Formats: sequence, structure tokens, C-alpha cells
Amino acid sequence: MITSKFSVLFKILFLLSLFFTIGCTSNKTTPSARIVEFDELAGVMPEIPKGGGSRKVGKPYKILGEWYIPKENKNYKSVGIASWYGTDFHGRLTANGEIYDMNAMTAAHPTLPMPSIVKVTNLENGRTAVVRVNDRGPFAKDREIDMSRAAAEHLGFKKKGTAKVKVEFIKEASLANVENLERQLLSNNQIQYAKALKRARNIEYAKNNKKSYNRNMQPKVSNVSYVRNNTSPSYVPQKTRYKVRKVVREPVSRKTAAKLAATYQARQDKAKTRRFEHAASQQKVTTKPTSIPSYYVQIGAFGNTGNVEKVVADLRNYIYKIQIEPVLSTGRTLQRVRLGPIYSKKEALESLTQLTESGWRDSRLVVASQ
Repeated sequence: MITSKFSVLFKILFLLSLFFTIGCTSNKTTPSARIVEFDELAGVMPEIPKGGGSRKVGKPYKILGEWYIPKENKNYKSVGIASWYGTDFHGRLTANGEIYDMNAMTAAHPTLPMPSIVKVTNLENGRTAVVRVNDRGPFAKDREIDMSRAAAEHLGFKKKGTAKVKVEFIKEASLANVENLERQLLSNNQIQYAKALKRARNIEYAKNNKKSYNRNMQPKVSNVSYVRNNTSPSYVPQKTRYKVRKVVREPVSRKTAAKLAATYQARQDKAKTRRFEHAASQQKVTTKPTSIPSYYVQIGAFGNTGNVEKVVADLRNYIYKIQIEPVLSTGRTLQRVRLGPIYSKKEALESLTQLTESGWRDSRLVVASQ
């Protein structure tokens, strides 16, 4: 009797463990040990170390009865369902040995080489994102790719959970400077999304203006009009009816005609004189040369030389010149770091946006004249 009870209890525990194992691996494999501890609700989100991974393709493997065969395929294109994974795997090891960061533009794929760069297009709303593949998954049925939380939010399906996407292989990713690469991917994706949003708004604005223009150009038909010398309204279906008044001009004498001609000629001569005087006055005005505005993106002002050197090292990949100028502030000398000059306001704003999204949140735009 006791043996049968233990047997039933063992079977129940086995089924429960199997159920939870399948539930945990519906999207990915069982999570590895957490490398970076965090508490999102308490606001404790330490920075995730970048790099440390290895290049990996892998051997064929079997998950939940399905075989997956990793291989290199430079022409890889596929359409399927995308999902995303977040806090359960944040701070844990990925399949290629990096540490998963749910706030980075990364993804997991069952077969593509790691790390690699892929373009993901949300076929439901047209949004695109370029991400790094550095993990394996998803392993649920009919799933194509598993996006990070940041990538899912950028593609617009974080709240929904899944979306139909197209995945296109671009190239293999480098193992060096992973932090700079992820920062660049995040910034580029945000800039491309802003440009696409601006284009969509312009198209919508043009459509609305075209409709308004066509509507305003339609002839206005008045159903009620008043005939001259008649106080009662008269119904006119398409156009307004007016009473034609015939004007009869009486002949004038030669003296009156000569006087009118002389008055007209005097007015013409006076107007001609005014035009000449105005032209002469315009020629005497000397135009001042217009100044060409130049723009600078100011990173900040630092009192520590070490901080200045660190900022310069982080900004060495930008195409604009780095300027360091001493400034006096509250009785002490600071080193002001700027990027520029930039002669296009549009490029200056894009550079400011890119720097702000890359972590330089105190950056600001400065306008100067030359």
C-alpha cells in the first residue's frame, strides 16, 4: 500500500516537472546561471558587460522533438513568426558565451552563425531593425526568431508578443568592440525609424492637403440668390442669376476730352518719376555680407584631464573634428569639448540625436556665425 502511494506520488512529481520543463523551453532552452543580478522593480539595473563571446556555428541538435541544423548561409531569407524574451534571461549567458542584455539590439536564431548581423522587417507595420544574433532560440513551433525586448519594442510588437516578420542575413559580426557596435545599431535604428516616421507624416500631410485643395476648387453653388431690384429670394439650382444693367455713355465736348487727357498724362509722368527715384535709391544701398551659420555639438565641460581624454577616445570614430577649448566658470578653468563645425543644421541635429542616444545625454547644440 505504501509502495503504491509512493509510486503515484512519484508519477505526479514527474509529470509536473515535465510540464514545467516544456513551459520553460517553449521559446528558449532552460536559463543558465545568472551572471549579473538585478532588480528591475527596485530600479537596480547594473550595466551588462559586453563582449567575451566566441564565433560559433554549432552541430545539429534536437529540442522538444525537433532537429535544428546550424550552418552558414549568406543568402538566408525567411518569413515566419517573431517573439521576444526579456527579464527571465537578462544577465544570463547566451549560446555563444556573451551576457544577454534585453536593452540591446540583439536576437536569438535556431540555425544562423553567431554572432551575425540580420535585418528584421515587421510585415504587419513595415518597421525594420538591424540586430546582432548572439543566442539560440526560439524553440516553440513555427517560430523564426526571438528578439530582445528593445528590438521588439522598436519593431512595434512588444505589447502584442509576436509578429510576422522577414529575416535577411547581412554579414557576420565582429567579436571586437561589441559595445560600440551595439550602441551604433541602436542609434542607427532609431534614426532610420525617425526618418521613416517623417516620410509617412509627409505623405499623409500631402494626401490631406490634396483632398482639401480638390474640395476647395469645387464650384460653390448657391441655392438661394437675390435678383437685383427684387427683395424676394429666387431658387437657382446651379448658378447665380443676375439682372444685366445696360450702361449708356453720353458724348463729351472736345475741351472736356483734352482736360481728361492732360490729367491722365500728368499722372503717368508722376508715376514714372517715382519709379526712377525708387530705383536710384535702391542702387545706393550697400548690402552687408550674410554670415554663414555653423553648428557645434557640445559634449560638456570637464575639470579633470582624465575625463577629457576618455571623452576624446570615445568620440574618435566620429567624422567631425573634436575641439577642446579652455573656459572660465565659477572661478576655475574647465576644458570644453565640442564636435564641429557642422554647416548643415539637419546633420547637426542628427549628430546630436545619435550622441544623446549613445549615452551623452548632456550634449546640446550650439550655433555660431563665421
